[in-house]
Amino acid sequence: MDTAKLVRALNTMIENLDKITEVRKAGSTYVFRYLGKQTWAIQEMRISPFSGVSPEYRAFYFPGDETPQQAADGLAADDQQLERVSFSTSEIKTTEARETFSDLYRRLGMKEFNIDKVLDEIIQTRP
Repeated sequence: MDTAKLVRALNTMIENLDKITEVRKAGSTYVFRYLGKQTWAIQEMRISPFSGVSPEYRAFYFPGDETPQQAADGLAADDQQLERVSFSTSEIKTTEARETFSDLYRRLGMKEFNIDKVLDEIIQTRP
């Protein structure tokens, strides 16, 4: 697999956050819809929050017709029948991949809680 192509695709998602919808969280995994038809997920895997070791990340693509909620439920239940393709920073091992996976994970967290809208509301109250 062309890992550079994967990183470019994830960076394209980051640049087009408005095309990401239906963000669901399942543990340390965000599952989402891209372009209204593709279901993806990104998972942060920490050894320990106090270990000082940078987390690893895994991205998943679900080739079936699962909704983000169905994919999130399947991941949470460790459903081995849930068809998915997995990509991991522990396998790709480039700084760019780690930064991209981390950035997408962080931005999905912000999107889940509508942080942009919250910040816009705060800024609008400014005299």
